[in-house]
Amino acid sequence: MLKMARIGILAALAALILAFGLTNAEAQRGQAGQNGQAPGQRQGGMQRGAFTPDRMWEFTGPRIKENLGVSDDEWSVIEPLVKDVSTKQMATRMRGMGGMGGMRGGARRPGGPGAEADDNTPKEIKELRDVLDNENATSAEIKTKLAAYRALVKKQQDELKAAQEKLVKVLTPRQEAALVLSGMLE
Repeated sequence: MLKMARIGILAALAALILAFGLTNAEAQRGQAGQNGQAPGQRQGGMQRGAFTPDRMWEFTGPRIKENLGVSDDEWSVIEPLVKDVSTKQMATRMRGMGGMGGMRGGARRPGGPGAEADDNTPKEIKELRDVLDNENATSAEIKTKLAAYRALVKKQQDELKAAQEKLVKVLTPRQEAALVLSGMLE
């Protein structure tokens, strides 16, 4: 039971680490020249942005494998499916992080209103943020961008559900239960 709880904790921790890395990237970029480091580097020489979903998987993947109690052969089948679910869950969870920044007068992004969002941010999110930053945006413009955003959310949720269903097909009931308790499956 404790092992299953650790999977959930690891998933939450991984999401927080990724969120922290994304939200602090600009702040660290600004600090780099102030502490003698080359721009774009963290202490120890690690390149800013080096903590990616793939690097995170290096830490969480082996723990999930251990907690599921699978052999290497079983893991070769299960791992890509678990990773796909994990990636899709992270995308759905991270989608809204920082989205309330528009309520602070556009201060959520460096440069204020109109500043570019992360290159990996879906177009629908960028456009909704931009229309919210525009004090002259009409209700019709906001409704159009909100509808596009909601369509993105629905698409992401459908993709996550399909990935979860695909994963369940290769799991034993015990493995499925462990992933349900961890929050990876419903």
